[in-house]
Amino acid sequence: MIWTFVKSTTIRSIAYDDKNKDMYINFNHGATYKYPFTPKSLYEGLLNAPSKGHYHGAYIKRRECERVDLYK
Repeated sequence: MIWTFVKSTTIRSIAYDDKNKDMYINFNHGATYKYPFTPKSLYEGLLNAPSKGHYHGAYIKRRECERVDLYK
């Protein structure tokens, strides 16, 4: 899984697990969330959105997610 750093006031980096269809978002405040069963098109939409925070709020924020600790 490869992390892509993005220019955003809210999101630091984004990754997608093709095998499990999970999207990961690492926020600037330090928390990382996993969004299971996410269509790759939603991940690509976030990567290409002019405003990552707006796209997240409009299409992703209300999806099922869980906070994860990447350093364990």
